[in-house]
Amino acid sequence: MACALRRYGVTDSGLRHYTSNSPKESNMSSSTTNVTESKKSHLDQTQPVFASVFSWLFLCVSAAVLLSSLYSALGYLLKGEDLTQFTLKVVNGCVISIALYELAMVISTEYGQQHDSDVIVMLRRTLPRFIGTVAIALSLEGLIMVIKYSQLDLAGNLYYPVAIIISAAVLLIALGIFLRLAPVQDSNPS
Repeated sequence: MACALRRYGVTDSGLRHYTSNSPKESNMSSSTTNVTESKKSHLDQTQPVFASVFSWLFLCVSAAVLLSSLYSALGYLLKGEDLTQFTLKVVNGCVISIALYELAMVISTEYGQQHDSDVIVMLRRTLPRFIGTVAIALSLEGLIMVIKYSQLDLAGNLYYPVAIIISAAVLLIALGIFLRLAPVQDSNPS
């Protein structure tokens, strides 16, 4: 390679200049590394704080939804409302509360501690649980709407709950495709 460079007018001193690490280049390289490590250090310090704040926020919202659902259900029960409406309200509130609780747990687990730098591996671990909860919530919501519309003789509005149930099925199919195509985490590095 040196012979080819000499043909084009590059001298040995010029070649040494481009191939050796000068003190100026090593200083620039180390300062760039220090800035990168400093940014990582700040991220490592702030990420658990924000993760715990958001986890507690979603846990509080989950508890508020659950308590609100139970309070309104108690009100329906004391007023002598229809038992079916009472049950539907409680189930609906509980499913939403479970989804929020699951989101809080995912945030706490994945972002509150030191985690893998590989995003795909992290998503492969957390998405099935969360999307499974959301799919169950969507399915239950669709079934609740089917029951409600059939009791109220609103058969023309059954397109909406059917669309919700189909969207839950599409969500599960998309999750299956993602899990099939995403790389598997190697537990035994060789």
